Amino acid sequence: MRGSWVSHGTVTIRLGRPHFAFFRGYLEGLDIRALAARYVPPETLQDGSETCVNQRSTHALMRWIRKQLFVAARRNLPAADARLLGIAPEALLAEIPVRQMTLEQFREERDPYGMYGEAELIALFEETHSEAHAGKRSERHRRAIRNQRLRTRQQRALQLLENLVATDPALDDRVDGWLDPTLAKHLEAAGILTIADLVASMDRYGYRWYTKVPRIGVKAALHISRWLQQESVCMALGIKLRPDALVPPKAAAILEPPLPPASRRFGIVVLERLVIPPSCIPASLTAPEEPSLLPRDDDLAAITSWLGSRHATSHTQRAYRRECERFLLWTLFECGKSISALTPTDCARYPCFLSMLGNTPEQTWATHFRLPQEKWLGSVGVSRKSDYWKPFHGSLSLPSQRQALIIVRSFLQWLLERNYLREDIVSAVVIRARGVVPGDAKPTLKPAEWKLVEDHLIQFGKTGSNATFRARFILVLAHDCGLRLSELSALRWCDLTVAGGEGASGTHGFLRVTGRAGNRREVVVGVRALTETRAYLRCRGYSDLSMIPADAPLIASLQNDSGQKASPGTRSDAPLTVHRIYRIVKRTFHDVAQAVETVDAVQAERLRSASMQWLRHLVEQEASA
Repeated sequence: MRGSWVSHGTVTIRLGRPHFAFFRGYLEGLDIRALAARYVPPETLQDGSETCVNQRSTHALMRWIRKQLFVAARRNLPAADARLLGIAPEALLAEIPVRQMTLEQFREERDPYGMYGEAELIALFEETHSEAHAGKRSERHRRAIRNQRLRTRQQRALQLLENLVATDPALDDRVDGWLDPTLAKHLEAAGILTIADLVASMDRYGYRWYTKVPRIGVKAALHISRWLQQESVCMALGIKLRPDALVPPKAAAILEPPLPPASRRFGIVVLERLVIPPSCIPASLTAPEEPSLLPRDDDLAAITSWLGSRHATSHTQRAYRRECERFLLWTLFECGKSISALTPTDCARYPCFLSMLGNTPEQTWATHFRLPQEKWLGSVGVSRKSDYWKPFHGSLSLPSQRQALIIVRSFLQWLLERNYLREDIVSAVVIRARGVVPGDAKPTLKPAEWKLVEDHLIQFGKTGSNATFRARFILVLAHDCGLRLSELSALRWCDLTVAGGEGASGTHGFLRVTGRAGNRREVVVGVRALTETRAYLRCRGYSDLSMIPADAPLIASLQNDSGQKASPGTRSDAPLTVHRIYRIVKRTFHDVAQAVETVDAVQAERLRSASMQWLRHLVEQEASA
């Protein structure tokens, strides 16, 4: 990639003020790695939680800045000043010698008996040690004076060149005027034409904004983000990006604590940023005679309490939070009141709201609801901390509508049992019959399609890579035991019991599986699943299965996730997330679809749409047959 941003250590193609600050410190003899980390952060190497500057990229950055400066200096400065900028700081390190003898020391040496007066002694001292005396000036002293003069001229020439050449970016500047041409081409293909578009994309999607731009990876994205986070660039653009544009997202609590009052407001925002004004709580309504077990008319506290009472997995908790969040925002902005003040007539409109959102003409929508649909709909992947966040990403399918209404009814029933609601409104949230998915209409893999997947898994065994062993193990275990994605991710070695011991060649075993709401159950593991388990664990480096730690995950990440064989003796015991397992399964189905596309295009399209849920439906059908 000669000539690209990788070779010169920066994504920018124009000299800015940070580059001049970097070079000014270099001329002063400062450490260039410290200068790069402060002014022009180059490529970084991740080591756990700490980040260190890559020395090779720093030197590449130094060479690029010098080259650009010399070109600009030859165009804009006299030839003598341009040559000055090419002198390395090491060549100008000679210092002016410091006078070693003090006046008191001179007195003890020349006048120990006090024969001279004060003025006579000072005159004799100056005459002896005067650096201006031509006969006694040393060559080192003259060289130091010259070097100091040259360094002063260097800094003056650099300042003059900065005033002539250095420019600050503006929001309406095109990205191809500031960034590497290859990166700019990818950004423009994704609709990011100006710096303002780039800032808006980072503010909307946070750290993972680059996933919306084809062929730009995390390393280039971090370079671009760091460039926009520099103090001089932020001041020139008049912006301040959110800190999470540089920080990978971490698993947060289901409901984070509310932000400070200055950051909260009444609007279409997440629960953590929402504040409910008193005007949404009608004072004319009377409370139930029996006391409430929850704080009266505090919907946010009621939602927090309900989420805390749900003993479910994190994915289920997020679904609960999402539907409560949507229902509360709809209550506030469409009904103009809090949940505690809802009536059955109000709740009867919510199923219609879900069914019409995203697939209704705006004129028809305006006759039924207050806010336009664009206030509710946003893009997928937008961070919850972004101002561009919206509660919906598009129209909801019938199963999604049904699931949302089931969660809302459960939430309202819980509030009713604690006397939080003023009247019974649960029955008004009707789950319509057309939203029910019949059992025979569930999307499922057909036996012939699973046979294609099995044949593909057999071909996997011929490659022998760690990634293929892992994919085979996941799909065989999911099919033979009927496990969910979350259950696969939570499996540990201690959950597996093999007849005759872990290392024995038993014919069956048992898995202790943690299901929904923390329920535990035992699942029989057949011969094929046990065989795949042993093969997969051996490729992870466990030649002796009896030496596996009890808490080792049954499905783990690879030392090298590119599909290559791991080095002998290397082990990886980092568990895979649910999302990672989902991607492995989807990639396998996609590979099978590509293999059969030329034979049966319809079957290939179904395989591309297949998921772990389809496989579980097939297992249920086989069990009931």
